[in-house]
Amino acid sequence: MSKLNGYILFVTLIFLQIISVFSLNQLKLIQMNLKSISASQQTIILKLQAREKLAQIEAQLLAHKPNCIIDISSVQLAKKPFTWWQKNACHILQDYYVIETFTNNPCALIDSLHAQYYRVTLLTVSKDRSPLLLMQSVVALPTQEKMICTNQTYSIQAGRQTLRELQVAISE
Repeated sequence: MSKLNGYILFVTLIFLQIISVFSLNQLKLIQMNLKSISASQQTIILKLQAREKLAQIEAQLLAHKPNCIIDISSVQLAKKPFTWWQKNACHILQDYYVIETFTNNPCALIDSLHAQYYRVTLLTVSKDRSPLLLMQSVVALPTQEKMICTNQTYSIQAGRQTLRELQVAISE
């Protein structure tokens, strides 16, 4: 009887060990999932904050004459070093932005005035000053400039027309 009890105890301990290994594995998977969810949540928060800052810049653009206007393309902006942004861009909190004169559209009308488009590019940086996110929007503003439309005119609203996120290729 004592041999049987010893055998049952041994088998029970083996099963407990197997169950413990499976449980430990499941806990590690849960921990990895939580880290992944946390990273995703941080990315979403960062993008929402960037959109909010971009909206602030666009509101300033609608209220005043544009500042920080540069003559450069988006592709070039995405490759500019961080030092370029520090020297040439305007600041909004810890982030940087520039505004490009994009194009005129003689057929687009904002309250019976022609539309002038501007592209706003925002570089969001982390607390340790490393580039994280490049976000761009195109904003339409009315202009007093006289233009001739060769097609049919159409009405648009002043403000943001498009929004996109660019891949960050910015070096220190």
